[in-house]
Amino acid sequence: MKKYRKSFVLILFAFLSVAKVNCQTDNYVCLGFGYFGKMWGEYKNNEADNLIGLSSNSYKDTIGIEEMVDVFYKFKDTLKANRKTFLEKYDVVEPSLRPGDKYVVVSSPLRNHPKHGFRECHAIWDGLAGISIREPVKRLVDKNGISQDELLEELNRDWSKEWVNGEIVMLSNPCWYMGYVVSPRAYLQIYNKGKCITSAPYATYSDFFSYAAFSPFYRLDGAYNWVVKTRRGARLIGMLQSIRTESEYVPKEKTFSVLLHTKINENSEEIGYSLQILEPKKPDKETQELFNSLKEYVESFPSGTFAPYFTTDMRLMIGRYYKVTVNERGWLIQDYLDL
Repeated sequence: MKKYRKSFVLILFAFLSVAKVNCQTDNYVCLGFGYFGKMWGEYKNNEADNLIGLSSNSYKDTIGIEEMVDVFYKFKDTLKANRKTFLEKYDVVEPSLRPGDKYVVVSSPLRNHPKHGFRECHAIWDGLAGISIREPVKRLVDKNGISQDELLEELNRDWSKEWVNGEIVMLSNPCWYMGYVVSPRAYLQIYNKGKCITSAPYATYSDFFSYAAFSPFYRLDGAYNWVVKTRRGARLIGMLQSIRTESEYVPKEKTFSVLLHTKINENSEEIGYSLQILEPKKPDKETQELFNSLKEYVESFPSGTFAPYFTTDMRLMIGRYYKVTVNERGWLIQDYLDL
């Protein structure tokens, strides 16, 4: 942690050396860094490109705070080896130009096939031309995981696929998160008689801090590991909190877990953010004071700082689970996604 903090502080002071201090709390996070003001504008422009306002039928429901608290206590100790995503229940697109990427089709077009035998199958689409259900199918299995080679040949002979209609939603590289399977990157395509008539843009980053963490040195928007970006974003929050509270460091290490969630700001009626402490359930005085300090910082974040996660059960999740460690060296914030 000490090595990480030292290197990151050097990066942040490099930002300071080239950035004009410019604090406008109504436009971006008031961090005292003009650099982040520019990044906030870029992020907001990109954040507008997401699925929420573009689909009238998908993702109407949002996971509530009470449910997110409950699943934390149920799944918090689940080891990575036991974190099942159950992706075998879904169609998958594997783009040949992006080895390793998987786009999980949470609303399979096969459900509308005129023949009953296809409706109970799951397909792995080739994705030769990118993300498209019009591409050849590499494998077709039934609900028991048994390959259906004859049906596969028949399916690939049907180039028109006029039975494909309505919305097709795909999630990029979804991951297990406290019992949910989520991704910040969702693709929406709308088909009419086998032809894609429109598609929606998507959000690439899960939150502003993931977007800002390593720019302007580099930003990779290609083949996509959003978990790494999320890890860096969480640690950036910790580094900024360290600078913000430099005189408040504690000599004895404290660790606690929190849920970041949305709330309605009373003054502006805009969506803001807050924290709820999850562990320890009965914090001591020092831990409570540290939690209150972080909560105050989080509640200063403007609306749109965090993009939603899209779940495989077609719900939105705008919550984050963080493990927070504080000692004389500063704050370390880790997302449970990566623990």
